Amino acid sequence: MGANIPEAGRLARVRDRIWLISDVSFSDDVVSNPATLVTLESLEDSDQGSKTSVVFEREVDFQVLPENILPDIGNSLDTPAVFDSFVNALRWTNKSILGGGVIRAPFYGAIQQQTFQLEPVIKALSMPRISLLIADDVGLGKTIEAGMIIQELILRGKARRILLVCPASLQLQWQWEMENKFGLDFKIVDSNQITKFKREYGINVNPWLAYPRIIASMDFIKMEGRKTEFLRSCELNSGKYIRSWDLLVVDEAHNAMPQPTKKYYRDSDRTKMLNEIGRHFEHKIFLTATPHNGRKESFVAFLDMLDPLSFNRGEDPALNKASFKRRLDRIMVRRLKRGPTGVKDSLGRAMFAGREIVPLDIDPSEDEKKSLSLLNQYIHQRVSGGGNGEKNRPLEFAMTILKKRLLSSPRAFYNSIVVHTEHLNDAKDSPKYLQLIMDRLDEDWDNDVVREQTEQELISATATDNGKNYLSELIGVASRLRNKPDSKVKELIRWIDNNLKENGRWNRERVVIFSEFKDTMEYITDQLIDHGVEEGRILQLYGGMEMEKREAIKAMFETDPDESPARILVATDAASEGINLQQHCRYMFHMEIPWNPIRLEQRNGRIDRHGQSRNVTIYHPVYKNDSDSQFLKTIVRKAEQIREDLTTMNPVIADKIQKQMLGIEKMDEKLLDAMRDDLTRDLLNVRSEAANLGQKIAESREKLNLTPDTVRELLDS
Repeated sequence: MGANIPEAGRLARVRDRIWLISDVSFSDDVVSNPATLVTLESLEDSDQGSKTSVVFEREVDFQVLPENILPDIGNSLDTPAVFDSFVNALRWTNKSILGGGVIRAPFYGAIQQQTFQLEPVIKALSMPRISLLIADDVGLGKTIEAGMIIQELILRGKARRILLVCPASLQLQWQWEMENKFGLDFKIVDSNQITKFKREYGINVNPWLAYPRIIASMDFIKMEGRKTEFLRSCELNSGKYIRSWDLLVVDEAHNAMPQPTKKYYRDSDRTKMLNEIGRHFEHKIFLTATPHNGRKESFVAFLDMLDPLSFNRGEDPALNKASFKRRLDRIMVRRLKRGPTGVKDSLGRAMFAGREIVPLDIDPSEDEKKSLSLLNQYIHQRVSGGGNGEKNRPLEFAMTILKKRLLSSPRAFYNSIVVHTEHLNDAKDSPKYLQLIMDRLDEDWDNDVVREQTEQELISATATDNGKNYLSELIGVASRLRNKPDSKVKELIRWIDNNLKENGRWNRERVVIFSEFKDTMEYITDQLIDHGVEEGRILQLYGGMEMEKREAIKAMFETDPDESPARILVATDAASEGINLQQHCRYMFHMEIPWNPIRLEQRNGRIDRHGQSRNVTIYHPVYKNDSDSQFLKTIVRKAEQIREDLTTMNPVIADKIQKQMLGIEKMDEKLLDAMRDDLTRDLLNVRSEAANLGQKIAESREKLNLTPDTVRELLDS
């Protein structure tokens, strides 16, 4: 055979690639029409082992390589820089369930994380099976912390199927954060998506099996049909995995906490749902800034949902405080923004700008004073001697709604007092009917329209002739006030003219105005427009608006003031969870003081959060010479002083405030200082102990050889 005749087992260079000749066959007519069919097996890295067949005589360049030498690679050797880039690329993309002590997630996201945000991911990686409660203060970046854990688990090959549960209003924000900051594609599964999916693939398809990473709302999954469909998808996967799903992330997890009752607690529909689906997940992460509702039994049941191996619903933490605190420290991360235990930078300096809460003394008009006096007398006549406990709860709740709406705005009160008065003779006061309404109101609502309709149902169902003599006067006064600017709106307008304008022209400043009610939001907007504020300057945000519109409003308010004319955002409490408004805004107005101090803090956290570069100022109106307003002013001041323990005491405080405002019992303001119970404080004040976080990341960076120069060399190569 000649030197260039193909033989099985020899190496050949064909079409500028290296091959192994695995088979050679010849045609019958080798003299007049020679044809040699050669089967080749690739030795190239890109498609090693792939086979092809060629006709030897038809190939332009078929070179059989000598047996005793390696193929001539010529000038194809990589330079040291290119080879180093290749090694770094392998190092940065290698998946290993062991991890080797290297943390890569902080380097894989489009984020500028702070050192304190690394603690949750480090803590999570120390757990064989992750059960983590991230209970950081409002605005410390729990989304970023959860995103880094998700990213790290994916990089290590420990998580593929992930379910992210959050309030419906936060679904688009979570999807955007995961995609834009971590490059992770999550699909939102809701009624529209399921209808579309089943129309395309058939009614029997299970949407929970369609995507590996899903976002869904808590109230969507708790629906019986959806929950059944989810559980069925888990059964279909049984036997393939230890668990059907790898990771469950629950944002605003306190919304699924068992609800405290007078004697113990009860499981809400959300609690039951989370218990049922939770067992199908290998790892679980709960996120909430308010992990404790004031009842230790309810808190322990909440921890049992997260980590049933470490906590038991029936246990009493007081019996063995040391053991309970040790177990809690193992699964919980909690840091505050300010104070002795607030987060610090690498030099030990406080990381958050200052915050000032400023009460604005308001002189109420004569009609406003009359409304307050008449309503207080009416409430006193209705609730005094009306019995105590659960039987009287619907009436107290209805009176609470009326008083909150009066303190909010004339229009909000008018709309409710009219409904209340119209149903004096046909009240549906059966206990079962009232309990049904109360059960609905006990849920956390993200739809202002439906919530206010349900409140109006209760107001009409609790109407009686008792106190009728006050109602006609209240209707008359409310009718006169409902479309006029009240004293609070006049003060707001003065403030806007003085702080958002210079020489009559709008400056770059912005303000968020919060109210508990959609009626008040619309009232404020109308009054500002009547004052001459252009509609393009005012935005509205409330629970129940379309997702696309909500996101567009947020984007307009977060756009640079030189590019967006928006200066005033009027929002309801449904917008106070999970929305970030700190980019170009440092002022906030509370049109009424929430009776729940945690609600106040959630509002404040919209602008007082990580990323806020300026001092924050928050205003709330206080009626002069009004005992109720002065009492709420004291509550705000005290709550600010003891913010560290506020979540622990919140439900007790909220209940005491309600009884004080209804005149049922007197609340001593010193109670706030006395309520810092040792046990509940121990439950919550879990401090950061990861002082070496920065060192840990530096070590990871060194092991990964991750520097700006190596990244640039990789891109150049």
